[in-house]
Parts: sequence; structure tokens; C-alpha cells
Amino acid sequence: MQIVINAGGLGTRLWPLSSNKLPKQFSTLIGDKSLLQTTYYRLLSHFGAENIWVNTNHQFTELVKTQLPEIPLKNILSEPERRDTFAAVAGHAAVVAGFTSEDENILFVHSDHNIEPLSSVENLVKAFKRIDSSLTANQFPLIIAGIKPTSPSSQFGYIEIGQENKQESLLNPVKVQSFKEKPDLATATEFLKSGNYLWNFGTFAFKYSSLVKILEQVSSQSCPILETFRMDKKILPEGFKSLVKNSFDYEVIEKIDNLGVVAVELETWEDIGNYEVLLKYLDKAADLGSDSKSHQVQISGTGNRIKIQDKTKKIAFVGVSDLLVVETENGLLIINPQKSGEIKKVSEYFESK
Repeated sequence: MQIVINAGGLGTRLWPLSSNKLPKQFSTLIGDKSLLQTTYYRLLSHFGAENIWVNTNHQFTELVKTQLPEIPLKNILSEPERRDTFAAVAGHAAVVAGFTSEDENILFVHSDHNIEPLSSVENLVKAFKRIDSSLTANQFPLIIAGIKPTSPSSQFGYIEIGQENKQESLLNPVKVQSFKEKPDLATATEFLKSGNYLWNFGTFAFKYSSLVKILEQVSSQSCPILETFRMDKKILPEGFKSLVKNSFDYEVIEKIDNLGVVAVELETWEDIGNYEVLLKYLDKAADLGSDSKSHQVQISGTGNRIKIQDKTKKIAFVGVSDLLVVETENGLLIINPQKSGEIKKVSEYFESK
């Protein structure tokens, strides 16, 4: 099985930690490695460097080389522009098939997920191997992975499975009853109450030959373009521009009937996409007097957090609570984390200058 790590986004909701020059997947946000490095090394010992690929925008290929010196150069997949996930996934699947086989199993994962502890990583790897076996046996043309939702959210896709298949889905792929990408909050709440839904966390797998058969039904105009990518073993810019600009979920997953899902038990899984999520991993400001050596203190306030490059800079929070201060060479951000949705506007404003 070939595994492709999606690493082409800009992470605009995490400005200034994420920027056009150094997007979040290449930044060290948790621990001592970048999100991309953590994802890559999580997989490396189980699948091997030859079977792991990174798909990214052409401007970040040197960053991939620098951060992942073990990766074969051909395994760095470059796209000429951002056209959402359908073009990226379908295009790079064609390239991988060109280097391997049209009937090779290909699995896509995201580069910016935090998965803990080790037992959860082991569960994830087991799920990937179950998907691999199922695809080889031609049980489903496309299989996704799902996790148990912890709250109603309109940010994820929802996978419905039959009540009778809930336990079986932890062991083998089962048929998806329905799939709804990013429902409104009221619908997500009803899904959660039913207990028959899993979150789609962006992991899906297929054979390229199976994908082509699906696309002949739902997006036939893309097939000849993808075939040129497979034959040339690279994405061609003009063809890439002709692919529909849509998510893979909307363009493909929502439209097919024979879709499989494997449930994965993860103790901690988080999409590091905004400061509300990242907040728990950032430093707390010290109360005055509790740490005389601290350069950051809070007075008559609580819950303030800090992420700065210069650890010696003196910062005080006075009479305020639950604020976040982030400082990098890109800029300074002071925010109520509950307003994380507004940061994209800030990023677009400054990054366009």
C-alpha cells in the first residue's frame, strides 16, 4: 500500500504561526517536530520510506526535502496551484499509479493531525492495514476511516453505519449507509444523538483503477486529464487547471453508493486547524509570585496563554482573562481564542501585502 500525506494547505486560521512562506504543517506547534514530520515518522516504521509520499504545493517542495531527508525525491508530489482536494487527490493518485500500478492501493492522510498516545497510533496503523486487505480483496472501491464524534460539529463529514455493524466496523470495513459532508449544527446534533454516525477525518483509500471507474460516473471529464498525469508520472499544469475546483468529499465521496468505512478508536485525535484546538498545547502565563523566574505573568486574571519566539521577553496580563498572545517574525497576534474564525481575515490582509 502507498500512503500519501496531504501537505499543501496554508493554515490561514493559525496566523502568525502559519504563513504563506511557512504553513502550519511545516511549523513546530506541538513538541519538537513539525506537524508534517510527526505524521511522517508516525508512519515510517510501519510502511517504509519507499511507500510514503508527500503531496504539496510546488513552492514548498524544498521545505519537504529539508524536513524529511529520508524521503525519495520522486515521492515528493508537486501541484502547480491550489484547486481544493479533488484535484490534489485525484491528480496525485494518478502520478502514484504511474510509478507503481493502476491496481496499487493508495491511502491519503492529512499532515496536521495530533494523535495520542502510542496505543492510538497502533490502532490507526491496524485500521490502515485492514483497509489495505479489504481493497486487495475488492470488497469496496473506496474506503474511508471514521472516528466516534465527541460533540456536534459542522466542520466534519458524517458517516452513517447500521446499528448492527457498529462493532464489526472496528474490525473490518462495513458498508456506509449515508455520507453527509459538513452538515449544519442542528443536523450534526441529531446525528450525534442517534449514535450511528462517525466523523470523517480525511483518510480515504482506493485503487486508481477503481477511482477511474467511479469518476466515469460522477466526473467523466477528469478521466482523460488524469490519464495524462499517470502516463507522464507528473501533474501537468494545464490539465490541472482544467480539473474541477471542489473537495474530494463533495465531488466523489458523497456521490457513490458502495462506500466502505473502518472505525478507528483514538484516545486523542485533533485537527490542529485553529487556536481553539491548539490552545491546550501552548504555555500558560504564570500567576504573579508562583514563579519568580518567569518572564510572563498574569495579575488579577486567569487562563491567559502565550506562544512567542523570544522566551526572554517580558509580558504581563493585567486584569484580563482567557487571551492568547502569539508572536513570531511574521507578526503579533492578541486574540480571544473563541474568535479564531476571524483570523483568516487577518491572515488574508497581511499575507497579501
